[in-house]
Amino acid sequence: MIFQISGIRDIANIAEVEQTGAQWLAFDFVKNSPRFMPQIISRAGFMPDYCSLHDHGPDAEMSATTSPKAMKIGIFHDEMVQTIVTKVVIFKLDIIQFNGDESTIMLDNLRRTLVPDLRKDIRFMKTIAIKDASDVAACEPYVGYVDYFRFDLSPMRSTDARTEEPDWSVIERYRHDLPFMLAGDIGIGDIPVLRSLKHPRLMGIDLNESVESEPAVKDPQLVQTIIKAWGR
Repeated sequence: MIFQISGIRDIANIAEVEQTGAQWLAFDFVKNSPRFMPQIISRAGFMPDYCSLHDHGPDAEMSATTSPKAMKIGIFHDEMVQTIVTKVVIFKLDIIQFNGDESTIMLDNLRRTLVPDLRKDIRFMKTIAIKDASDVAACEPYVGYVDYFRFDLSPMRSTDARTEEPDWSVIERYRHDLPFMLAGDIGIGDIPVLRSLKHPRLMGIDLNESVESEPAVKDPQLVQTIIKAWGR
């Protein structure tokens, strides 16, 4: 089971969370997000901006203590292709997560831009918002253009107070071969029902707000509690 930790930003926090066994770390590049991952400005016209995960500048390699060993995901929402390409190269992203209304034409163009010269092994993951069971079919147009789906069931929750729990069983309507992640403000209370799901393409869960002490700051103890609960 893959555990994706989304919206993480601080180098020290990344190191702490990696120790929990989380395999995927997702950086939020959505403008105006409280978890937005910045780029450090080089302040030189002939030098590119560089990754905020670097220690010493645009030409320095990430050190063993600051470079995430987990898979690195970039979260985007209806972003321009050139902006995504820049983030992929600078942050050395492994997976691009699309949270908007990106077209298959855009996805195809982006993949042709990145593969094989810039990032030959890049993978695409498309988020599908699920409010009811019929929304699962929204993944259909993207089959053949992405490598994974991410089914986000947070629209099923009535308020931020989580007064209603999603009907996770709606994923049984998914019949394709592409693996998928589940998301939707997943917390420790959701683990028993998620563990009971037997869908053969379920590959992991996405954790974000429920494991935070404040926006973008993840509590490694909460992350580890969920991971251990899944393994019981």
